[in-house]
Order: sequence, then C-alpha cells, then structure tokens
Amino acid sequence: MSSNRSVPTGFCGVSSKMAEQDALNYQLYITGGTLITVFNLALGLIIVCHKSIRQQKEYLIYAGCMFFDVIFGLTYLSSGAFRLKVANENTYFPMTTKYECMMTVHNFLFVYITPGAGILVFVTAIDRFIGVFFPTKYMLLRTRYVYCLLFLIFTIPLIAIPIAVFTSMPYNVDCDQHAACILSQAITYQVYLGLRLIRIIGSLACVLFYVPISIKIFYNVSRASSAAYMATSQNRRLIRMTVTVILVTVNTICLYVVPDIILLFNPSTPSFAFYLMNMSKGLVNIVIFLVTQKTLRKAIMQSIKAKGANRSRLVSVTNNHIDQKTITVTSTRKFTMR
Repeated sequence: MSSNRSVPTGFCGVSSKMAEQDALNYQLYITGGTLITVFNLALGLIIVCHKSIRQQKEYLIYAGCMFFDVIFGLTYLSSGAFRLKVANENTYFPMTTKYECMMTVHNFLFVYITPGAGILVFVTAIDRFIGVFFPTKYMLLRTRYVYCLLFLIFTIPLIAIPIAVFTSMPYNVDCDQHAACILSQAITYQVYLGLRLIRIIGSLACVLFYVPISIKIFYNVSRASSAAYMATSQNRRLIRMTVTVILVTVNTICLYVVPDIILLFNPSTPSFAFYLMNMSKGLVNIVIFLVTQKTLRKAIMQSIKAKGANRSRLVSVTNNHIDQKTITVTSTRKFTMR
C-alpha cells in the first residue's frame, strides 16, 4: 500500500480520509452480501424448480421477494468489493466527481433497490389485502396475475436509474467526493431524498393495509371456532402467507425505514451501523421464510435428498463401470494365458 499522497491513476485528487480505516467494514459488506445472494438465490430456485410449489401464487411472491434480495445482496457485495479495492490500493481515499461515483456498479444497484424495497412491500401488501378481503376472487386468479405483479415490482425502480444518472451529469467537473462513493455522494440531494422517501412512504403505507387485514383475520377466526376455521387448508395458507409478508414488512420498516428516517432528519449521524442494519434485512428475511413456511422447508429437504440420491447413483454407476472393466480385463488375461 502506498504511503504517499500522490494522485492515483483515474482520479483527480487525494482526500485526508484514511482508506484503510474502513477496510473491515467493507469485508463485512462482502461477507454479508455473499450470504444474502447465495441463500436467497438457492431458495428462489428451489421454489421455481418445484412445479407443485411454483403453481401456488403465494410462493411465486416469495420467490420474487427472494430474487429481489439477491439483487440486494449483490449491491452490498459489489459495494464492499469496490471500496475494499480502493482501500487496499491507497492510504488515503482518492477524490473523484459525483458523476464518476454514480457510474459505479454498486451505486446503480443502490439507486435501484432503495425505492424498490418500498415498492416491493407496498405491492405485496395490496396483494394480501385482496387475498384476505376477496378470497374467492383471489383463488380464481391465475399465476399470470403474480407475474404481472412481479413485473411491476422489478421494472418500476428502473426508472430511478436514468434520473439519477442525468441529474449527476452536471457534476462531472469538481473532484469533491472521496472514492468510497457512497450513494449520497453519487446523486443529488433531491434525488437522494426522493429515493428514500419512496422507500419510507411505501413501507409505512403498508400499515394502512395490514391493520384492516389483521382485524379481518381475527374476526373470521373468532366468528367461527378457531379449529373449524383453521381446518380449511386454504385458510391456513392465507393466514400463513399473511403472517410471513407482515413479518417481512416489519423487518423492512425496522431495519430499513427507521435508519432512513433518522438519516433524513440528522444526516450527520454515523451511518455504518445503519448500513449493517440495512444489510441484515436480507439475512432476517431468509430466517422468516424458513421458519414460517413448512412447505419450503420440505422442498429444501427433498432437494438435498434428491441431490444425495443422484450422487449415490452416480457413484454406483461408476463403480459398476469399473467392476465391468475389471472383469473384462481379467477375462482377457485368462484367455491369453490359455
């Protein structure tokens, strides 16, 4: 690592901020981002690959949440990798422009997931409202309905990316941002505020749906006997999915929205703890899905057993092939000796 204050290639100045001070933080980003990406990708693929599960609308929504968290994990992984590289190559953070910060992979992803998280929980809250208050109509909906929801969830946040890029373009002259390139350095304050407000409003608006949803479910359970209501598989699935989605929303509010609100009102607050809270959201979601969804746990075990069976079958076939070769060679030798 260089100890001088010379300007690295590709940058236009050197800051007074020591780069190596935050190296451990960036390693945590890489580790956490990798875990979130791998586990959510695995769970999402298990749902997609099991025909009986992917035909259920609620599990397609779960898969959508998981694939969104894959992008979320990649965001922290790429962010940590970028900043760790800069920290390892420089004693002091180089200086760059706001626009150059925006043109990094991790900030493209941050611009995407920041409003995307609010949109995701808001749309799923609407879905739960329809499912609870109009269960008959909801049952008649096909999986195409879920694909349309997921299309909206994943495409609407894309609008934020060109807005962030174009508004950062005029700031490609002054080297006034150090090369850690956190999101607030990459975009204008107005865009930064807008992205966070979308996440805050979208997440908090879910309360408007989940309060009547909870009341409705409680009313249905209390009106009939609890045992009779829960005896219907459709009702059990309805409640189980609603509980899962509510927990995911509460997790988003606690680990995403609360830090957002604090940073909006007090931008000088040290943000590393909030970054860890944000990153933990993806890990907590994995636990929520595994704890609340018995069918998903069964599918995981089936996948593990199937993989083990395939491996055993492959070993058996290989051994048989080797034994067959041995028999052939032995027979040939005996014939030659005769």
